[in-house]
Amino acid sequence: MRRLSFILLILSVLVVPAYSQEIGFPEKLDTVTDHTGEVDAGTKAKIKDLADELRRVTSVNLAVAVIRTTKPLDADSYSKELYDRWDVGRKEEGLDHGVLLLVAILDREVRIIAGRGVDFILTPKIREDMQWSLFPLLGEGEISQAVYVGGVAVTQFIQMEWPKYRGPAKEIDVRTFSVVLFSLMAAAVLLTLIFGGDFLTVFGTIVGGLFGFLLLEYVGLVLGAAIGFLVNIWVPVSETAREEKVRARIYKEWIKRRKEKYKHEGGRT
Repeated sequence: MRRLSFILLILSVLVVPAYSQEIGFPEKLDTVTDHTGEVDAGTKAKIKDLADELRRVTSVNLAVAVIRTTKPLDADSYSKELYDRWDVGRKEEGLDHGVLLLVAILDREVRIIAGRGVDFILTPKIREDMQWSLFPLLGEGEISQAVYVGGVAVTQFIQMEWPKYRGPAKEIDVRTFSVVLFSLMAAAVLLTLIFGGDFLTVFGTIVGGLFGFLLLEYVGLVLGAAIGFLVNIWVPVSETAREEKVRARIYKEWIKRRKEKYKHEGGRT
């Protein structure tokens, strides 16, 4: 019994490291990283051309990994980890514009991982549909064909949809927006008191600043607020608006004189 236990212990020491090494994450070689030898050179060249065109047009980076198995990890965990390890989305450059197409031959698994800068186009539902379309080819052993069809589907769909979006809407923190809005209101009121103006001047400054902030952040904030303020100060007012202002001023003066008259008469009686 002791002899059997000793043999099992030796086997575990020898087998486990070898098994762990076998399931390790592969080193990225090119656009198509194939450690199985199943993808022919022609398919690799075609995918590389598609990926280069995709990156030129949209800045989205495509990587393809063909492996034997993802075990002991499941396909989802393995593909997400590989996406990060290879930095497919170029996060080091401040982006996340990447797509990873993973094909695990022995597992008959396909996964398409999209970075945050792409998943608004390649939504989970669309990626799932693409994955399912490749399963029959894997089942028939057509690995090169599956890789090519998957690469074409990903690149063409992104290029077709990219002009509609360009990129995801910026997420604006509520606290940041509140600070920006309060600062604009204070600046608009202060500028109006110093240089003159009315409600439209304040409103134009705030709206211009907010619009500029949404487009160019803080640089746009300053430019937009300045433009909104100056437009309302320098643009000539129409004759009708001038007449209304004159009437309002005359009416205020008349009310003021009436009050002074009544006050004077009341004090005399």
